[in-house]
Amino acid sequence: MSKFILPLLAIMLGLTACGPNYIYQSDKTVADGQWMYRDSVVFDFNIKDSSHLYNLYLNFDAQKDYANENVYVRLNTIFPSGQRLSTVRSFNIFDAQGKILGKTSGNSAKQHIMLQENTFFNELGQYRIVVEQFMRKDSLIGINAIGLDIEQLDLQKGK
Repeated sequence: MSKFILPLLAIMLGLTACGPNYIYQSDKTVADGQWMYRDSVVFDFNIKDSSHLYNLYLNFDAQKDYANENVYVRLNTIFPSGQRLSTVRSFNIFDAQGKILGKTSGNSAKQHIMLQENTFFNELGQYRIVVEQFMRKDSLIGINAIGLDIEQLDLQKGK
């Protein structure tokens, strides 16, 4: 029996080692599934290695009866130096045929959307990403949660 346990443990360890290397994961619940225009979602994280490349993902948990095909957000990045960058992005919640995107469970669907691929951080230290609802509606009903995941890649910048 013990001759089966060691190979089984080795296989399990190998499978877990192959997954993404997330250095930051955070989901913020939206009160009552109503994302108010004035309510920004804030993610603070620390970068300790500026030599690697990273993938950044934005996560949405949306209700199946969300009234819009997409969601517009303003993304504000504040660097350790205090420099600020701002951009407006649109993310689809439904496809062109009206089918909700992402992994569905019950009345909602969770999406893991690429925000930035193979990017790098020039500065070490504390970063902040602020996500603002930018649909120009005071109350955006049907968004349950918003998240940010940062995956450190094995690739290094400039190589």
